[in-house]
Amino acid sequence: MKSLSLLALASAGLLLAACDRTPPPSNLSAVSGTLKEASFDDATLTFGTVAWTGGAGSLLAVADDGEQVARTALAADGSFSLSLPRSLAADRLTPLDASEVGDVEGCTGTLKTSAQVNGAAVNFYVDANKDGLVLPANIQITRNSAGTPTSATITTGLLVYVDRGVSVTGSQTCTDGTFTARLKVNWALGQGWNKVTASFTLSDSPTTTLNLTSGSLPADWLYLEGGDGLFTQGAASLKGQPLKVPQLPFFR
Repeated sequence: MKSLSLLALASAGLLLAACDRTPPPSNLSAVSGTLKEASFDDATLTFGTVAWTGGAGSLLAVADDGEQVARTALAADGSFSLSLPRSLAADRLTPLDASEVGDVEGCTGTLKTSAQVNGAAVNFYVDANKDGLVLPANIQITRNSAGTPTSATITTGLLVYVDRGVSVTGSQTCTDGTFTARLKVNWALGQGWNKVTASFTLSDSPTTTLNLTSGSLPADWLYLEGGDGLFTQGAASLKGQPLKVPQLPFFR
C-alpha cells in the first residue's frame, strides 16, 4: 500500500510539472562578439563579410522607446562585451499581446501566450568612425544548377526582455489574393533577457514564412551601413524589391 501511495504522489507530481510550462528565469546577463561589415558582390550576387574598419568606439543597446539600455566599449578590431542591466523599469515596458497580431483582416490562425507579461525588444547600434545599425545575422543563398541565385534565407537576432516567464506559440497566415505571408512563433522566454531570432526566405514564390524562435542568436554581428541598406541592395538584385529588417509584431 505504501508503494502504491508513493507511486500516486509521483504521478501527480509529474502531471503538475507537465502542466506548468512557464519557462524558468533567464540567466542571460551579457552578450559579446566581434563586429564585421557585410558585403554584397553585384557581379556574383554573393553576400559575405569583411573585417570591421570603423575603428574603436561604442556599441549600444537601444529599446523600442528609443532610449539606451546599455553601452560598452568597442575595440578597434570590432570586439566587444556588453553587460545588460538586471531589469528594466516598468514604465519602459509594454504588453506582449499576441491577440493584436491575430486581429488582422485577411488573416487566419492564432497565437497563444501562457501569461500576461510586459516586455521590450532591443536592437544594437555602433557609434564609431562608422555609425549605424548592428544585427546578429546570417544570410544563406540557394542557387540552381546554373549557379543563379533562387532564394535567400535571412536570419536576424535581437534581445527581448520580459518581466515574467512566458511561452508564445502558434501560427498565422495572411493573404491579399496574390501574396501569402505566414508567421510562426515558438518562444520560451524566461523572466529577464532572452535571445530571439527572426528567419525568413526571400524568393520569387508568392508565399513567404517568418519564423520567430528563441534561445540563440546568429553568430555574426553585422554592421549595416545606412540602416538596412545592404539587405535592400541584395534583395533588389534577388527579387526586384526592397527588403526591410523584420520587426517583431509585439511590444508596439
